[in-house]
Order: sequence, then structure tokens, then C-alpha cells
Amino acid sequence: MSENVIDRRVFYAGAHIFREGAAGSEMFIVESGKVEIWKGTEDHKKVLGYIGKNGVFGEMALIDSSTRMASALAVEETVCKVVDKTMFDKNMKTVDPFMQTVIQILTKNVRSLSVQIDYMP
Repeated sequence: MSENVIDRRVFYAGAHIFREGAAGSEMFIVESGKVEIWKGTEDHKKVLGYIGKNGVFGEMALIDSSTRMASALAVEETVCKVVDKTMFDKNMKTVDPFMQTVIQILTKNVRSLSVQIDYMP
């Protein structure tokens, strides 16, 4: 993919976009459709929320190079712009170092909250 072109992908209803624990090298911007973000297993899942048009998901794995903290599932036909790690890193280099630190702290805090969700009944 050229550094000036964002890839687009179509995910059909019921398609897994990524799964909790997987390595993450892309983030997604929803152009149309709806994505469910959830933790757990298929039989016992905790829905964290839904992402609709212009929403962003999958960014945390790019920020801290960690694994996916949740799964993403297309609940209806969904079209996403896909930003890969190379493009993301290129853009992050233009961000003020103070703001880069704030973004890292926010990501760490969200991951910490995610662990607490794992222990909720």
C-alpha cells in the first residue's frame, strides 16, 4: 500500500475483523456499517460497545505495540478505511512529544480498565 493511500475493506455481517489477543498492525475507521467490540469467548462475551460511521477502533495496538485487548465483529455489512502501522507511525512522528506521552498514558489506562472488565461478573 502506498503511504498516501488508505486501504478500504468490506466486512460482511458476522465477520470477525480481529480477535482479542491477536497481534495488531492496523487500525480501522468505519465508513459505513457497525462494529461490535467485545471481550471474552463466543459463548460468554462482554460487549464493550459499538462503533459506527466515522468511529475508530484497533488504534491501541498501534500505539503501544501490544496485542488486541478485545475482539471486533461486523454486526452488519461494514466498510472500513484501514491504516497500517507504517502510516500510523509516520503520522505519530509529527505529533508534539508531550502529546505522544499523553496518548501513551491514556492507552495504558484503557488497557488497565480492560483487565478489570475481565474480572467483572
